[in-house]
Amino acid sequence: MSTSRLAVLVDPGVPEALSGLLQDYSMPMLPMGTRPMLAHWLDRLLAVEIRDVLLLLEHMPEKTREWLEAFTPEGMTISCASIRKGQPFKTQYAHLLGMTYDSIVVVDLSAFPKLDIVDALKASPEHGGVTSVEGLSHWAQKLVKQTGEQLHLIPASSAVQVTSPADIWRINMDILADKLTDPNPFGFQPEPHCYIGSNCKIAGDVRYHAPLAMGESCIFSARVHLGPNVVVAEKCVFDVGCFVQDCVVFGRTFIGSNLVLRNAVVSGSMVYLVDEDRMGHIDDVAMLASSGANDMAVGIVQRTVAALTMLFLLSPIAVLAIYRVLKSRAWYKEEDIYLESGRDLNGFRAFRRLRVKTLLVPHRAWRKSLWLWRVVRGEMPLVGSSPRRSQDFVYPSWVTDAEEFSPGVMALADITVACDATCEEIVIADAYQLAKGEVGGHMGMWWRWMLALMTFKN
Repeated sequence: MSTSRLAVLVDPGVPEALSGLLQDYSMPMLPMGTRPMLAHWLDRLLAVEIRDVLLLLEHMPEKTREWLEAFTPEGMTISCASIRKGQPFKTQYAHLLGMTYDSIVVVDLSAFPKLDIVDALKASPEHGGVTSVEGLSHWAQKLVKQTGEQLHLIPASSAVQVTSPADIWRINMDILADKLTDPNPFGFQPEPHCYIGSNCKIAGDVRYHAPLAMGESCIFSARVHLGPNVVVAEKCVFDVGCFVQDCVVFGRTFIGSNLVLRNAVVSGSMVYLVDEDRMGHIDDVAMLASSGANDMAVGIVQRTVAALTMLFLLSPIAVLAIYRVLKSRAWYKEEDIYLESGRDLNGFRAFRRLRVKTLLVPHRAWRKSLWLWRVVRGEMPLVGSSPRRSQDFVYPSWVTDAEEFSPGVMALADITVACDATCEEIVIADAYQLAKGEVGGHMGMWWRWMLALMTFKN
């Protein structure tokens, strides 16, 4: 009697440690050996004759759907459904209703499957029960509580979890070294362990060494030295004089002239240096060559001051929150701000979006008091210019040329500009003071900011 087995692959969303690298990718579409991680899971499922798959997608589901339109394995039926972070499990479980199956395999797509997972899946029950991988069974555990089925766990050693950018680099390197097997490598093989995709233009005087993998539509200019152990995803351009070794380079990335990268994960303008365990944006050669701190790092002094300030302001904020709640009114709102993050690879100023909670009060400095938590977490500086609300607004050159230009929580505009000023007026006024060097020390700015709070002067 034939059995039908259903696989449910769950998108884990965007882990905080990978948020910088997953701006253009979801976990299922994370490049692993020039193919997305989802492709490796589908290969393993086909090997045990599991042909019915349900994908529960959270982050950038359209990217996964677009890939499936072109690369769904023959003979496999894949259904997609979108889920949201924090969504009730019963809502997610409803996507299974109406499907017929004898047993179910559930996996969170936050790990790369080893080849021996095939044997583990073959040994799992084919009649009844839920099978999952130990450590990747969060959704499966909720499922068995909902259905009363028995949970069968496969050893965690059958998959390699991706918890940091360094894991992405290591998995790709292991694939190229045959420590992790890719049974269906992308493209053809001009020599052992070297895979080159279609539509590639490789100019003269380029040395490359196996193992090497390059995705489709790549253009490499003259005298580019690649390898050993390089993974290059689709639609990349390497300019003249580059040297790329032991790297993982995601799609749509342009690497400028004379730039040396070793042991790195590159996605857009974001670079994670594996050996130094730090992340930054590609700005220039000096930034990558330096061994200094992360360009987004916030010093321990700023974090300590922010933490102490939050403790001091906790009581009035709590009183305000309780009062507003009793009045059945919201006490905070969420909004997006954009922080400078250097320059992108085309020389334009780059931004990163930050979602912040803001108090619903007219006083500008009090409104921003909740932002101090972002300083404690190291996501934005304590003192600087006013963060912009839009990426469309352009600072004048005399502002952007200032050495200390950096958006922060405590800004001079909080205590020097009228409440009815426009966002543009606030930014310009604040940046003008900053460009003139009138910010002073952090403690001096902190005192002026706190004085404005306590006197309610704005």
